[in-house]
Amino acid sequence: TVCVCASNLALLTPVQEALLSFLFPFVWQGCYIPVLPLSMIEFLEAPVPLLVGISDEYLHRTLPKDRPRSVVFVHLDENKVFFENS
Repeated sequence: TVCVCASNLALLTPVQEALLSFLFPFVWQGCYIPVLPLSMIEFLEAPVPLLVGISDEYLHRTLPKDRPRSVVFVHLDENKVFFENS
């Protein structure tokens, strides 16, 4: 699962569409959720491949040890990638 995070939600969809275009000639077969509301954050723990966009508020209020281990977080505002509770 890849989770793209930003404070500006309008950036999430274009960035994720760009990521998907890099897969060409392949096609993303997993679930694609351009903007996931924080009230539905449990979807990150689904046992399926996901490409998800969320507000960076989640990264600020959730400790790294409490985030799902199988999710790679890409923080657009800070140009950082977090994986495996790093």
